[in-house]
Amino acid sequence: MSERRPYIDYVLVAVAQSLPLQVLLGSFILLAAYIWHTSRTITTAPTEFSKLTQKPWSKEEIREAYRKVQTSPTDVRPYLFSQHNRRYIVVGGSGLVGGWIVQHLLMRGENPAAIRIIDLSEPTRKEVAEQNIVFLKADVSDAAAVSKAVNASWPKNVSALPLTVFHTVAYISPCDRKSDFLPIYVRVNIEGTRNVLKAAREAGASCFIATSSSSVGMKPPAFFPWPWQRWPKNLCQFLPNAERENLDDPLHEFGSCYSWSKAQAEQLVRSANDPRAKFLTGCIRPGHSIYGHGVQNTSSITYDYLRRGGSPSWIPTCVVNFVNAQNVSIGHLAYENAVLKNSDLGGRAYCVTDPSPPTRYGELYKVLTTLAHPLTPIAFPYVSHLPMLIMAYMIETYIIIRHRYFPALPPVTGDIAYIQPAMFNMCTLHVVYTDTKAKEEIGYRGPIETLEGFAAAVADWNKKWETLSKEKIQAGRADEVELQEGAAMPKGPNIH
Repeated sequence: MSERRPYIDYVLVAVAQSLPLQVLLGSFILLAAYIWHTSRTITTAPTEFSKLTQKPWSKEEIREAYRKVQTSPTDVRPYLFSQHNRRYIVVGGSGLVGGWIVQHLLMRGENPAAIRIIDLSEPTRKEVAEQNIVFLKADVSDAAAVSKAVNASWPKNVSALPLTVFHTVAYISPCDRKSDFLPIYVRVNIEGTRNVLKAAREAGASCFIATSSSSVGMKPPAFFPWPWQRWPKNLCQFLPNAERENLDDPLHEFGSCYSWSKAQAEQLVRSANDPRAKFLTGCIRPGHSIYGHGVQNTSSITYDYLRRGGSPSWIPTCVVNFVNAQNVSIGHLAYENAVLKNSDLGGRAYCVTDPSPPTRYGELYKVLTTLAHPLTPIAFPYVSHLPMLIMAYMIETYIIIRHRYFPALPPVTGDIAYIQPAMFNMCTLHVVYTDTKAKEEIGYRGPIETLEGFAAAVADWNKKWETLSKEKIQAGRADEVELQEGAAMPKGPNIH
């Protein structure tokens, strides 16, 4: 009697004898290998990038930095340059960077009567409010309102002083990359800059410094490499001074609508430089992710993460420069100081970063999870970037179809609206900037190290929460103390 072969043997023989099934199985294996290869492209950086990155921080180092910022934070006054005895208009002076410019001007002894803030919202900084700084409300996209605010009269005792204008307003969103969504960026970032420039000239300003962006130098990465490529094109970018060969590149050559619009605005500012007319202009490019404290503003990556309790993340290993908002402010003051002494420096742009080497997003996550107030737990669960990237293309496609053809469809709202390819262009890559040019040409020195700055941002957050908790307990509402921040504290617009 013949021995019966197990059923599985028949299946295996059938597979072995079937060429189509072999091809299908081989294709599946190759596809799985490609997916694995694509997924691992962002998990490690090239050797030359890794060498530039500072070593990981231990939890003890993080806690020590936290103690230091509470007891003996860095004194930034030696970095603010001398008092210039000028008038100052800070457009966007209620925001993160603009607010620090105002505060630094006061710290170095400028006359409060000679400082004016133009913004959509009133300043909330205690240090500024105590000095009764003049605030005028204006939308930068409204040329008449901007002209009226910039040209408003000054107190007689300062009206004859020379005038510097700092322009820090921008519409920031990481999710748009198609021309369909350009109008808001053009209206605020380009036409708004044009309006402020025109009004500054009318007011007789002799110095105009604007906040640009290091993202003007970035090119969108190709996230799907050829099988023989270790890293896809543009996934790893080394950008001294955040330079770009041509700021006139078309939109698709930029990572987002925001980056493109900032490049156009930067050109407006730099081309307006006219030493013969005694109108000196230039731009500062903060690179890459701005963070810091002082106001509740989602332009600060530390505040944004803290208010949301963290976020699923696929970028903990990505190498990037961070820059503290105080360092960005000091960059503006450095440029003003330099160009007033040497008009040949006008019409340029300078990237500024923290004095620390670049680090990885995972180090920021470690600081926030180690130091955040117990009432505001924060976590960054890891997710693979490839499924998220595929979902990003799907979400973008839906949004475009709705925008172009079916506006009656329900909109995409909440955090999921940010899961679009443009956001990947901005953060899912290894990018390193250098500020050597700013150091050599305008004397920029950023005093705030990245670890110290992260710790200071969390300390400010925790202090506000301690105050909030005490107020609720004293008011007999202790049960509300356990509310998450999103329900208890306001969320600001994404404007720096």
